[in-house]
Amino acid sequence: MSAIRNVGARIKGLLRALVGEFSWQPPRWLASTAAATQRSGAVIGTYARTNPRAAAGLVAGGAILAVGSYFGWRWYQNQPQPVEVTFTITSPDVTCYACEPPGSPNPLIVTFDNSTAPLDRAGHDIAAGKSGITISPEIAGQWSWSDDKLLRFQPAADWPIGRQYQVRFAKQGFAAAQVRLAEYDFEFSSPAFVAAIGGTEFHQDPVVAANKKVVATITFSHPVDPTSFEKRVQLKMFDRVTDTIEKQLKAPTHSVVYDKLKLNAYIHTGDLEVPPKAGRLQITIDKGTHAARGGNASDRELTTQVDIPGLNSLKIADATLDLARDERNEPNQVLVLNTSFSVLERDLPAKVHAWLLPLKHPDTKLQAQFDRAARGRPFAWSQTNLRPEVLNDANKLELTQIPGDREHYEMHSFRYRADPGRHVYVKIDAGLKSFGGYVLGESFERLLTVPEFPRELSILHQGALLSMSGEKTLSLFARNVPAMRIEVGRLLPRQLQHLVTQTNGSFATPQFQNWAFDTANITEQFRKTVKLQGADPGKPQYEALDLGDYLDDKGEDRRGIFLLRVQAWDDKEDHALDGASESWSAGSVPGSLTDARLIVVTDLGLVVKKSIDGSHDVFVQSIGNGTPLSGVTLDIIGRNGLPVLSETTDEQGHVHFGDLKSFTRERQPVLYLARRGGDSSFLPCDERGQTLDLSRFEIGGVESAADRGALAAYLFSDRGIYRPGEEIRVGAIVRSQDWQRKFDGIPLRLEITDPRGTLIRRETFAPGPAGFGEIKQPTRANWPTGAYTIALSVVRNESYGDQIGAVTVQVRDFQPDRLRMTAGFSAASADGWVSPDDLTARKPQTQKPLE
Repeated sequence: MSAIRNVGARIKGLLRALVGEFSWQPPRWLASTAAATQRSGAVIGTYARTNPRAAAGLVAGGAILAVGSYFGWRWYQNQPQPVEVTFTITSPDVTCYACEPPGSPNPLIVTFDNSTAPLDRAGHDIAAGKSGITISPEIAGQWSWSDDKLLRFQPAADWPIGRQYQVRFAKQGFAAAQVRLAEYDFEFSSPAFVAAIGGTEFHQDPVVAANKKVVATITFSHPVDPTSFEKRVQLKMFDRVTDTIEKQLKAPTHSVVYDKLKLNAYIHTGDLEVPPKAGRLQITIDKGTHAARGGNASDRELTTQVDIPGLNSLKIADATLDLARDERNEPNQVLVLNTSFSVLERDLPAKVHAWLLPLKHPDTKLQAQFDRAARGRPFAWSQTNLRPEVLNDANKLELTQIPGDREHYEMHSFRYRADPGRHVYVKIDAGLKSFGGYVLGESFERLLTVPEFPRELSILHQGALLSMSGEKTLSLFARNVPAMRIEVGRLLPRQLQHLVTQTNGSFATPQFQNWAFDTANITEQFRKTVKLQGADPGKPQYEALDLGDYLDDKGEDRRGIFLLRVQAWDDKEDHALDGASESWSAGSVPGSLTDARLIVVTDLGLVVKKSIDGSHDVFVQSIGNGTPLSGVTLDIIGRNGLPVLSETTDEQGHVHFGDLKSFTRERQPVLYLARRGGDSSFLPCDERGQTLDLSRFEIGGVESAADRGALAAYLFSDRGIYRPGEEIRVGAIVRSQDWQRKFDGIPLRLEITDPRGTLIRRETFAPGPAGFGEIKQPTRANWPTGAYTIALSVVRNESYGDQIGAVTVQVRDFQPDRLRMTAGFSAASADGWVSPDDLTARKPQTQKPLE
């Protein structure tokens, strides 16, 4: 114990040395409570000692009461409890004001978790005064039970905005007699008015460069009260002095434009000047805006801001070396520049420079170091090893601008010529100006690598037929390929039915359906490798293949049906190049270094006409001279390779076959086979994309619908271009395919969208009895310029429709052409009047256009 005391004493001494000594005195309430408790305990103890029997009885009674209460509670919990039905509330959503026609008010829905409605009320409206339901404050409408669990309240008019309601159910008369609800009242709120910022946009007119403004979109849940909104709109303009300091400028003017239903407000600023540095426009809408029908006001401030580009805001977004195909599908080397704002085409060439960096670095140590790792390759230039002396006139790369279709745009292209793998240094001088007056503040410099030309290999001919009487030569095309492997598969006798039944796709490029069955099963193969002579990068190379060398000249069977495949080949390693597949089906994959084709060398051209009654008329003509061929044996071959029908062509080269539906199983027709001497030709019965367009004229246009009552609309404007503030006028002609349909009651929807894609008008459109109608759309002076689209649709539901016609018109700021002209008299005097004798007028002289 003494040791413990010593340890405790040392701990106390240590604590006293660290934190000092503390003194604590209890509060009065604690002292008085302790004293009262002590006195009460003393009194109880004295009573228990003087009255032991009474004290024992009190203790026993308390214990009995506690035990009895516990067991009574347990007994009550085990008794059957009454079933109470609960419910959930679905408050009404905002009415769809923009729907066409406008939607009806959404109902209040109460969903009970068990059957609640009296049997005679389920599925029926509840008579007024007998519902057992009170709603406060009162609102006209209809309560109804959709079923035994779903209660609805449909208001007679739109819900008041942002109002709190309390609903009470009567304990007698509302629900079925045996139903007991957990709660008999609830509260809900009708949709409140809400305003939100829909988006902001900095807009520059594509025609008038000085017209720059900001457009902010504010959306509302209910049609807004314009007065309450417009007086709460505040604009503040800031100019950036430094990166952290701004200076407030004079706020720009603004106007507010609404859509037809006033569910969207568009805040348009006046024309903005270009600040010296990047600026910022802050748009604030104070709280307190309310709907046109009143109700609650917006309870929060809306704030958004838009960055205003400064004078030096022009940036080069990207610069790349790429390959672009021309009208002949030839790849051309191009330098592509993307700017943050549109730049005039004529201003860019003088500011763009490019140098083709040397193959070797002027520093011999760096070059020797590079050669040890990659000898024979162009030096790998980078920003760290670039020397200014290599950017000289001798290494300058000639750039040729590719003109665009507009005066100014964001993407510019230049042609150049350089070997793939070389490095090009591109510089764009500072001071380049955009169409809107923005300037490139700092020069743009970038090191780029010339891309490789693509490897290509293909069979040039698109068809599948070669005339037996003409040249039997095919042209093969290659680019950046060292060699090509040519595989000619000559079809074996009596294998045509397998070629047709085991493939699908087009006639010229059939695809085998089973990986285990391909050209090796039905052909004899001839292979050869053709080495291509070296050419400049990207230059096309051509080879000719004469199929006449592979015709079987033994006997009469020439077997002029070939399955031809070419592959890109590495002649040094004797294997296919990467990307060249051994699969026949890979020949139809775009971009693969493999091409395949079915070639039929014949003089027998076949045309098959199927009649409505199921019969077939086959016509055979000479491919060489186009004349009908008589005496040609024409067989219809079944799946097993045997003829099911056979005829001979008459003088007109014609054969008629009846309906072939009766031939099934092994006799199912799969192809038409024509034979004459050693020449043969075939045509699959499944057409395979060989349907002919027999019209000699252009037949494009609008296709007729299968439904003769389907509607179509033709819209046209009176002149197609308008100034802001003028009225757009569009005519509409609505008709059905058979011109017989009446237009009364047809739900057509008119929609007009502005250049930003914002819907500014949506309403029902009713054409006249003859299908003619007129659409008028006024514009305002501050509306955005550009293309406006007017469209008509057939309404399917509240959200969707099928467009049947549309027209686009332009709204532009423009002035008529004006000329400055001068006129005078034959005599002039600076001192006074001129005598009218012999005075004549000089003809007006036209000068330069007035700007």
